[in-house]
Amino acid sequence: MKNLVLLVACCFLVIACFDAQAAPTVGGAPKGDPKVVSEKIIRANFPKKCKSVTRAERLPDGTISAVCKGVTYRVFTMYNPEEGKLDEIALNCDEAAKLGVSCF
Repeated sequence: MKNLVLLVACCFLVIACFDAQAAPTVGGAPKGDPKVVSEKIIRANFPKKCKSVTRAERLPDGTISAVCKGVTYRVFTMYNPEEGKLDEIALNCDEAAKLGVSCF
């Protein structure tokens, strides 16, 4: 019985360690028309930068590549396990490139 209690305690400890180290998970953009979806998310992330998306394409990984006012964005979702919610993200690819981060 003591061994069973010790085994259960160890299992909980291992599970707690893995859960504490859970990293955000990146996924595709929400379903829907790429232009409509990307415009909504870009506006939410950059309120004064984009009035209308001129081009949007859903990529094979489910993310969206969109252009607004000549600026390229990558639109995707990210699950935040700490908050238990799915965030909608628009990454400004032109600015990211200046930091050495590629959107493509």
